Amino acid sequence: MLLTDAVVTIRRTRFDGNGTPPAQWGAAWGCCGGALTLVRCDATLAQTTFRNNAAAGFGGAIQALGTRLRIEDSLFEGNRARAGAALLSWGRAPLLNPWSEEAWTGQPGLALSRTRFRRNAAALGGGALLFAGRVEGEQVLFRDNDGGAIAGWQALALPAPFDGVLAGLAADTAAAPADTLALARAILVDNVAARGPAIAAGAAAVELGNALVARNGPAGPTGAINAARVMLVNTTVADNPAGGVAGHAGAPATIRLGNTILLRNGGFQCAPGMAASSLGGNLQYPGSDCGGSAGARDPRLDGDYRPGLASAARDSGVTTLCTSHPLVASVDLFGRARLQRGRCDAGAIEEPLPPALAAVLGAGTGAAGQARLLALLFVLAILLFLVGLWWGRRRMRRRIR
Repeated sequence: MLLTDAVVTIRRTRFDGNGTPPAQWGAAWGCCGGALTLVRCDATLAQTTFRNNAAAGFGGAIQALGTRLRIEDSLFEGNRARAGAALLSWGRAPLLNPWSEEAWTGQPGLALSRTRFRRNAAALGGGALLFAGRVEGEQVLFRDNDGGAIAGWQALALPAPFDGVLAGLAADTAAAPADTLALARAILVDNVAARGPAIAAGAAAVELGNALVARNGPAGPTGAINAARVMLVNTTVADNPAGGVAGHAGAPATIRLGNTILLRNGGFQCAPGMAASSLGGNLQYPGSDCGGSAGARDPRLDGDYRPGLASAARDSGVTTLCTSHPLVASVDLFGRARLQRGRCDAGAIEEPLPPALAAVLGAGTGAAGQARLLALLFVLAILLFLVGLWWGRRRMRRRIR
């Protein structure tokens, strides 16, 4: 489907097996998205599935140019492209409009909500998403994508004779809005790429709140998050063979950390040369790559990256960041309230004491673990009552004697 200068609403729809599969790509670079191409549109997609679509260029499922695109409660799975396997969002307006004479005053960009990207694959980068302009998201999952998860256009190196395509597109579109990726309550896990990053943002700015970035790789010097400017608040970056946070080559890189945990990342937590500044409440382990911006202590997270009973992350976060930062907004990665004890935890997950105690006592995790803990405490209370009753009667008998 090619849609131009249109108001588009698609709900409860499935796009399956559209476009050109990789075996038919040859040396050609396709023009359009595998399922949808949106040009200068105002589009909303909800409860929609894109599975096994493919394109010999950008956007295996969707290619959106100069479009304001909102995607809610949707799934992208098994899509393929040379770049941006699920989606290309070029969130900049064209300087000249070859499609119509109508004025378009909308602000292009991409907004994601409760959307999952799984097992998509891009040959050159952007295993799920390739973007320019502004991308916003809340409750978004990027898992098992090949080619990394997210790429900014300046991080992508195209082969000749297509190497000037993205720069030409940038020259023909407005520079505003600035390239920015802002995600709240996002999970990026088990994504792979030849060069490593889960997020390769190029010169774009990256802002994450209540995010988990874990087990992305393989090993390399690029870091799991690679960008010119990075702000992480109540975020956990852990077990990434690619490293922790690194700067985009050729740009002065800065990183701001608040209530953030960098844990067991391969090679480094913060790459050499990054100017890291602290908003407070940060932990790094092992080593001290991030300098004085983070305390060098083991946060003792469990296998699901939750603070354990004796975790250094527990109650160590800066309270004002938990409550006032817009990407945190007083909840954690799973939407649970922070400040349950008047303080908040560092990292993405706020773990109340009962679940942590249940895990320590071997009752398990989650709601089932808490139920078992309550049952265990109830049994213990009965046992203590019976022991107390027996002891009291014994003392009474001794007095009578």
